[in-house]
Amino acid sequence: MERGLNLRLVSTRPDWPIVIDPNTVGRARALKPVGDSPLILNDKTGEEGLFTTIHETAVKRIFSELSSIPTKPIATESLNPPPNTQVIHITRSMRAVSEETLFSDLFQKPFTSC
Repeated sequence: MERGLNLRLVSTRPDWPIVIDPNTVGRARALKPVGDSPLILNDKTGEEGLFTTIHETAVKRIFSELSSIPTKPIATESLNPPPNTQVIHITRSMRAVSEETLFSDLFQKPFTSC
């Protein structure tokens, strides 16, 4: 079974750009943004609204349409953070960790301008 995101570049935005578990009964879902704004996955995703459908036949049709669009796969390496960028993965068990604990070493170093 494949896991994770299947990210691809397209030349035109499909009406329904996200499909989740299209072949899993009871979990199939398709999403699209409200309006013409581009779908950007970040902390603002969905603020303007998202349409969603769980209608299994509709999700399968949407998935079929998405699968027929010419695409170019996005290389996993292109998603790596830039050099000198620290990524901190906060797990559920770390919710009580303070910013001071996470970033204290950063503020102990002398500041130098680039």
